[in-house]
Amino acid sequence: MKPNDAEVKLEDIWETILWDWIMEQAAARCAL
Repeated sequence: MKPNDAEVKLEDIWETILWDWIMEQAAARCAL
């Protein structure tokens, strides 16, 4: 296991959370 494996996983999680949030904001704007 490489030392930065945990960091990479954390980045992936944050990317997923941010992407979900961005899509939610876009959907909310389209609904208005």
